[in-house]
Amino acid sequence: MKYCAVHRPAAFSRIGAIWGARPCAGGHGARLYIRTVARRCLTPIRDDAVVEDSVDLWLDAEYRFSDQLRGYLGLRHDRYDFDVAAIEAENSGRARASISSPKASLIYAPAHSVELYASWGEGFRAPNLNELYSPGYGGYYAGNPNLDPERSSSLELGLDMRLGAVDFGVNAYRTRIDDLIAFQGGETSQAINVARAAVDGVELSVERHFEVWHIGANATWQDARDEGSDQPLLRRPQRKAAVQAGYALGNGVSVAGDIAYASQRRDFDGELAAYAVVGVRADWAFADHWHLGARLGNAFDRDYSLASGFATPGRELIVTLRWE
Repeated sequence: MKYCAVHRPAAFSRIGAIWGARPCAGGHGARLYIRTVARRCLTPIRDDAVVEDSVDLWLDAEYRFSDQLRGYLGLRHDRYDFDVAAIEAENSGRARASISSPKASLIYAPAHSVELYASWGEGFRAPNLNELYSPGYGGYYAGNPNLDPERSSSLELGLDMRLGAVDFGVNAYRTRIDDLIAFQGGETSQAINVARAAVDGVELSVERHFEVWHIGANATWQDARDEGSDQPLLRRPQRKAAVQAGYALGNGVSVAGDIAYASQRRDFDGELAAYAVVGVRADWAFADHWHLGARLGNAFDRDYSLASGFATPGRELIVTLRWE
């Protein structure tokens, strides 16, 4: 369930920060109650130099009005700084952006297994290096150093509940975005700011755990539009769905499969076809903290595209060894 009852004092607050430096090939950080995570990027691209810095600060508080009603308030501040020195002058530059974003939510639990919630928040996203300075691919999908950061405001209403052994959730959301960053400028889909965009939708989810089985499904219906032209935003399906099923074989071995579906979407030169992709995976916990895993993506080698003119990976096998 998205919001679950927790035993805390009537008032609870925390403060945190994220800052740091890391090479692009990896990263490190410390995660504490008040935590710092370092992030700095210095990457050679031919003789180019790319430096990325970010600092994030946040404060949030919870207040429990009663056993059934609780609320949250939060404030986050983000700052980003990109500096690119490329061989081509038009792909070089520096960009900075920062903003403070508030959030609030209210959760009401009329019964032990039912929660109703309402949440509101503002968001911020700085353009990334690709969106700012990418030279593009054959004249398409080039960056734009004049991009402004996105700013958004979202309202969400939802219900989470447990019916016997089944978890069920439904939520409706309304998001308004100023200066949406999108690769849909002109006939070459350059990165641009869409002055005002609207994304409205409904999401459903259901999940069931048996003794050795786990089954889940979710579906989304959304309307994503450019409010200025009243046209659909590019590459955003109106309908998405996914189904997952997993089985525990015992002795630390589990297997699972999933199907992901997306409906037809509009692109700059026509319509992208709907698609469904199947994946299967297996995991073996062969020792304390150690897992050996394998995933076969796009198991039936489906040919589909997320952007016009660009192919997606065919059937691929990924094997992982992890410690946790």
